[in-house]
Amino acid sequence: MKQHFHISLPSTMRFRDPTQSIPLDDNSSGLRVIAAGQWRCATSSLQLAFERILDPPFAPSMHGAYLMPSPAKLRKAVLCQRLVSSVERQKVLKELFTGYNASSDWPGFAFVDDLLDLYPDCKVVLNTRSSAHAWEGSVRGSLRFYSTYTYRLLTFWSPQSYWHYRLYRGYMKLAKQRHDTDDIFSAECYERHRLWVHKVAAGRGIPVLEWEPSQGWKPLCQFLAVDVPDELFPRMNEAAELSKLKVALLKRGLLQWSVTVIVLCLIAASLMLVKSKVAT
Repeated sequence: MKQHFHISLPSTMRFRDPTQSIPLDDNSSGLRVIAAGQWRCATSSLQLAFERILDPPFAPSMHGAYLMPSPAKLRKAVLCQRLVSSVERQKVLKELFTGYNASSDWPGFAFVDDLLDLYPDCKVVLNTRSSAHAWEGSVRGSLRFYSTYTYRLLTFWSPQSYWHYRLYRGYMKLAKQRHDTDDIFSAECYERHRLWVHKVAAGRGIPVLEWEPSQGWKPLCQFLAVDVPDELFPRMNEAAELSKLKVALLKRGLLQWSVTVIVLCLIAASLMLVKSKVAT
C-alpha cells in the first residue's frame, strides 16, 4: 500500500533544524515531476502541494530546505555544481534524490538536464512569475544578500551559512557557463533559464508545462494526470519566511562572533596574567 507523507512545512525552522524528519519513500522508483523554475517561483507552495495534497504519488518533494539544515548534504549539492563530468554529477544527484518523488526549488532546477537523464519518465513543470522583471525585483530583495561578502563575514563561524553562501556563488559560476551571465538575480538570467529548460526537455522528447500560481490547480493536475483537489491551491508567504530566516541566521552569526571575541579576550587576559607572573 502506498505510504502517505504528511511533512510539517511552513516554518523558518525547516531551513535550520537538523533534527527534522524527512520520511523518504522506500518504494520510490524515482522522480515523477520536476518543478524547474528558479527560486521565488512558488517553489515552497509547489512543495506543499506535492507533499500534502497531491500525495500519492508526489511526496516527498526535494527542496533546498531539506538540505540546508545539514552542512554535509548542502556541501555535497553545492560542490556538485562544480563537477564537469555528467557521470560524476549524476552519481551525486542519484544519492541526493533517492527516495524523493518530486522536486521543487534548488538543487533540482540547477540540474534539470542531469535529472531528466536519470529519470527519463519524469514530467517537467516550469513554474514562473508574471514577468521576468517581477521575478528580478522579488529575488534581489529576498535572496541576493546571501551571495554577498557581508553575509559571509557576519556568519563566518557557521558551517551552514558558509555552504549557503557557496550555493549562490557556485550557481553564479554555473550560470556564467550555461547562460553567459553570472547575475543570477537578473531578468536576463530568468529568461535564459526558462529557455534552457525548454531546450533540455525538448532534446529528450519531454513536454513542459509553463505554469504560474494564478492558474491554480487545473492545468497542473491535467498535466500530471491527477484529479483536481477539492481545496484551494496552497499559498506560502515565501518572502516573510525568508525575511525571518535572514534575521535568524544573522542573529546566530553575531552570537557566534560574540562568543569568539569573548573567548579570545579571555585567552589574551590569561596569557597576560601568566606573563606578568613570570616577569615577577
